[in-house]
Amino acid sequence: MRFITIGLVILGCIGCAESPQPQHITVAAAASLTPVVTEALATWPGASKRLVANFAASSNLARQIENGAPAALFLSANTAWMDHLAKRGLIISTSRTAVAGNRLALVRPQTQPLTQEQLPNTLTGRWTTGNPEHVPLGRYTKAALQDMHWWQPLAANLVAANNARAALRLVEHAEVDWGIVYASDAASSQGVRIVTLLPSTSHPPISYPAALVGTPQPEAEAFLAWLAGPEGQALFLRHGFTPPPEQP
Repeated sequence: MRFITIGLVILGCIGCAESPQPQHITVAAAASLTPVVTEALATWPGASKRLVANFAASSNLARQIENGAPAALFLSANTAWMDHLAKRGLIISTSRTAVAGNRLALVRPQTQPLTQEQLPNTLTGRWTTGNPEHVPLGRYTKAALQDMHWWQPLAANLVAANNARAALRLVEHAEVDWGIVYASDAASSQGVRIVTLLPSTSHPPISYPAALVGTPQPEAEAFLAWLAGPEGQALFLRHGFTPPPEQP
């Protein structure tokens, strides 16, 4: 009996030493990064089937991580939600880096063209952007329209979207008359027409900071390094993003 007991203890210790590896490693990415991150996960040289993406508004992703949802890498559409997690010690601060920038584009459904010369008098009817209360796109848009003195007369007709891609879809399907979306989303769409780009000086710089979350996972570290490197940066540019601002 004594030998059997010792054997069971040894087997138990071996099981404890070999902690199971997670089946999937989650990349939590802002919805506006959907096309570029999807392509990156499929094509980067270290492509791993264990890396999977979770796309949503940056605010939703940050709250999910805060509530314990699994994620090894967080890519936010603004610095505020990354700061939110940093203050709570939920990211590896030394890994934080900006991977891209963006512009704001005023768009109309492809079937309803509008020339720049007609602005701003024809900006009537229902329009969309991200919810200014928590979605980065909406916060950038509100800041820009306030700077241009357009926010107050237009706010009442806003159809607030839950994330950037949802705002794009509302315009594509002509469920609204116009919208303000990221230039990268507009460039990837066959359903909208870009009327004009909003002045980049009218709102805080659009920055996409990325950082590792929790215990570092080698695949997530390698993927982040690739996104921040020459090949990843070239991919961002091909998808209509701009180089990252100086500060992450």
